Amino acid sequence: MEYELKQILPHQGDMILIHRILECHQEYLIAEVDITSNSLFLTPEKQLPAWVITEYMAQAISAWSGIHRQQQGQAISNGYLLGLRRFTSSQPFFKVGLVLTIHIQVVLENKGMGVFNCVMSTEQATASAILTVLQTENKDVI
Repeated sequence: MEYELKQILPHQGDMILIHRILECHQEYLIAEVDITSNSLFLTPEKQLPAWVITEYMAQAISAWSGIHRQQQGQAISNGYLLGLRRFTSSQPFFKVGLVLTIHIQVVLENKGMGVFNCVMSTEQATASAILTVLQTENKDVI
C-alpha cells in the first residue's frame, strides 16, 4: 500500500524527513530516507551527523501512529519524544546519496505512551536506539 506522508504525519513542508513507507503492520513499520544535498541537518561538508538518525526514527514512529489512527477513523495528532536510550551508530556521519532504511518495532504501547526498538541500516552501516514517545491531544500535559 502506498501512503501519502502529508496525510499520516503532523509535520509539514521541509519537516517531513522520511521519504517512503515500505511496510506498515500492527507491530512494526519500515520507512526509507534519501540523503540528498538538500537534506536538513547536513554539515558544511555535506554529511549527515549520526544523531539525526534519531529524528528519522521518531518520524517513522509518528508515521506508524498516523497510519493506525487513520485506520481507526481518528485524527492525526502530535507526538513527543520523551526519551532516547542505547543509541549506537557504526559511523559518525553519513554521505549524500545513501538510502537509509528505518525499521521501528513496538515494544510497548498503552494509552498514548510507547516504547519502540529502532534500527537504521544501509549497505555499509547501522544505527539503533530505543525511543520512548507520548502522543496526546491534551496540550496541558507537556
